Amino acid sequence: MAKVFVYGTLKKDFPLYHYMQGSKFLESKEVKGLQMYDYGSFPIVWPGNGVVHGELYEVSEETLAVLDRIEGHPRFYERVLVNKDFYVYIKKPDPDYDVLIESGIWETPEYEDVY
Repeated sequence: MAKVFVYGTLKKDFPLYHYMQGSKFLESKEVKGLQMYDYGSFPIVWPGNGVVHGELYEVSEETLAVLDRIEGHPRFYERVLVNKDFYVYIKKPDPDYDVLIESGIWETPEYEDVY
């Protein structure tokens, strides 16, 4: 089992949440030291001075492998361990295109599931 912090399309009531089915919801969580960016139809996060709001889940190794696939780890997102406690998927933003979401809250569930 592993803990994973989700902050975008994998959250409850968002388009990719069905991949979290069977995982144990642990808590709503704020993670300091990350900044969220709008990448179009989904968010990305990167280390910085902000706070990102999301949900923490306990997932099986099988679910973690599925999440790695849909998040494109390690080619698109990189899965990193935070505080030796939980994983988060991060991607370096492009300052010319990606817009900072200062609230750290992803509220746009429009996304086409291509998997």
